[in-house]
Amino acid sequence: MIQELAINVRQWIKETKAKLAVPVLSMYVAGLRRSARIEAYGDFAPVRELIDGRRPFIPCYWHQQNLLCALYLMDLKAKIGLNAGFLVSPSRDGEIPAKLFRRWGAYVIRGSSSHTGAQALRDLHVAITRDRVSPANTPDGPGGPCFESKPGPLMLSQLTQAPIVPMAAAADSFWQLNSWDRFILPKWRARIAVVIGDPILVEKNLRMSELEPLRRR
Repeated sequence: MIQELAINVRQWIKETKAKLAVPVLSMYVAGLRRSARIEAYGDFAPVRELIDGRRPFIPCYWHQQNLLCALYLMDLKAKIGLNAGFLVSPSRDGEIPAKLFRRWGAYVIRGSSSHTGAQALRDLHVAITRDRVSPANTPDGPGGPCFESKPGPLMLSQLTQAPIVPMAAAADSFWQLNSWDRFILPKWRARIAVVIGDPILVEKNLRMSELEPLRRR
């Protein structure tokens, strides 16, 4: 009886946390979007040309910088119409970020390279080729090692012929989680710097063995 009660209490606490997480995180992110100062560096002209021509691309950045770069992508969506998309884990833990991205008006693909890899790749392919979505990719996710790129975005670029646009970001004021990626949570009114690299297009006829130099790049 006591054990059953303890299980019910733990379940209630878990469900309550899940219910509170979405409004609390929504408030945090809304405050960030209002107060953070985002500065972009690098040659933006190729990206602007892709967006203006409704040609999708694959924003690519480290998992640690996911929120920083997502804020920038949503800023581009609001200002110049980027059709931004995000791959979110199909697990229960992914429900919260999926709801947040949808509240932003972003395209959400539920999938994981480690658990639903083939299906996720198919869904991303459809999002790019049919719906003209530019889906963000974290090549060291979902579980690391940190800053070690996997070949997923290269294969996606090769299949869809959408270029990869490498990005990196930093904030001058933030919290850092004790997670495998040392995830960065910028504070309100933070200054966020985003650097945009040159687009990388993966040729269709490249063999898997020839992708390694691009993976390292």
